[in-house]
Amino acid sequence: AFSQNRDFTTDDIVEAASQMIPLARTAREQIQHLQQWAESGRARLASRQGGIGRSLS
Repeated sequence: AFSQNRDFTTDDIVEAASQMIPLARTAREQIQHLQQWAESGRARLASRQGGIGRSLS
């Protein structure tokens, strides 16, 4: 829309969203490395057990 000098539409947003690639896919190895690093005891959860930190593994 910007390059066509017009306001964007819902279709533009849907098209852009369909082309997005999640970081979980593009940075899988880096994320796994960080999870292993955290699980090795070099980091601690910011919240108590059962909080959001548990959903990271």
